[in-house]
Amino acid sequence: MASLHKVKVAKEALRKQLGAPPWLRGVGVIAGDDGLCLQVGVAEVSDDVRRQIPATVEGVAVQVAAVGDIQAPPPREQHAKRASKPSAKATTTGKRGGKPAKKPVKRRAVA
Repeated sequence: MASLHKVKVAKEALRKQLGAPPWLRGVGVIAGDDGLCLQVGVAEVSDDVRRQIPATVEGVAVQVAAVGDIQAPPPREQHAKRASKPSAKATTTGKRGGKPAKKPVKRRAVA
C-alpha cells in the first residue's frame, strides 16, 4: 500500500507527464481496492486517451474515469445576489422548513 506522501509525489509527476490535453479534466487521489491510487478524470474514455495514461506512476496505480464536461460555478457576485433574495416561504425563524409565519390575531376588548 502506497503512503499518502508517495501518492502525492506520483500525482504531481503524472500531472506534469500528461500536460494539458483537451480531454483531461483532473487528477485526484482515491481509495482503491489495494489502498490509495490515482484517478485521471477525462471528458470521455477512448483507446487514444487510454494509450496516453500510464497504468502506474512511481509504483502507484492509475485509474481512468469519464467525468464529462465540468462547468465552473457562477462568479461570487452573482452567487451572492441569488442567495440574498428573500425566500417565498418565509417562516417565524427565518429558516426554510420551519413553521409558517402566523398572522397576528386581533383581539376584541371585552366589556
